Amino acid sequence: MSRFYNQTVLLYSIIHLLFSFITDVTPLISEKNLPKLHLYLNDIITTKFNDPFMKRNAPDMIWFRSMLVAEMVIQIPLLIMIIFGLTGNKKPSKYTNLLHLVYGLHVSTTMIPVVGHLLCAPELTNMEKTTLFGMYLPFAIVPFVMTIFSLKGIIVQLNDIKPKLN
Repeated sequence: MSRFYNQTVLLYSIIHLLFSFITDVTPLISEKNLPKLHLYLNDIITTKFNDPFMKRNAPDMIWFRSMLVAEMVIQIPLLIMIIFGLTGNKKPSKYTNLLHLVYGLHVSTTMIPVVGHLLCAPELTNMEKTTLFGMYLPFAIVPFVMTIFSLKGIIVQLNDIKPKLN
């Protein structure tokens, strides 16, 4: 994979990890157990940007909360492995493409209903939809690109496997 791709994925992964622990976890935890920084940032996101997903105690967003749980259980461990893979080794692991593919596919598919909801939400103005779409779009595009690049890498790896003759 190219140096530009690796640097982009590394930067994206670090940003996603930070957002996951600072903002995405907020709707999942009781207010009394949240640090003030989380509450402060959540208030900005929900009042200034009117983000319907980050509103605490929104009963109509159970589907999104389940995606946040999947983010914490599936995406975060994958992100950590991806970051270590991009920073720790001079030679990439043979599993790098597989990690990128699993992460990219998972995030890409979870972003489809998120973006769809944003674009069709009647409670949002066009300006709010545009702003939120811009905020969420990188979290859809980069994983999709990761999916394409890693799938290509896996195909190359599979083509390089020599069949063993008995």
